[in-house]
Amino acid sequence: MLCTASLWSFSAIAQDPCTSIPMPSGQNAAEVSGTAPGHGREDDPGIQCYSLAVSRGQPVHVRLMGGENVAITIPDVGDARDEFEFVAKQDRYELHVFQLFPGGGDEAFRIEVRTGGARPGR
Repeated sequence: MLCTASLWSFSAIAQDPCTSIPMPSGQNAAEVSGTAPGHGREDDPGIQCYSLAVSRGQPVHVRLMGGENVAITIPDVGDARDEFEFVAKQDRYELHVFQLFPGGGDEAFRIEVRTGGARPGR
């Protein structure tokens, strides 16, 4: 039984399509930047996916700092926003980044992620 659980865990990790957001050791903030394709979120290639490992009960702040036509969805937290503030109820969250109104060209974005009590800079 333990062997099966280990194999399942490895399989789930191997299939994770999201890019991990690294939080530097001893730090509570990280920045992610990328490009949201003009496809929009109805098309899987139009969604950039990032994963964030957190501790349950930890405050989490996510803020879009660049990208006029870009939005973030965090499943089980909120849809199509530019900012989130919540207390973690699980160990891992996905951030789906996409163009809100597709059809134009690709658009660069920048996201600030903070864990702990500090709010993202304004």
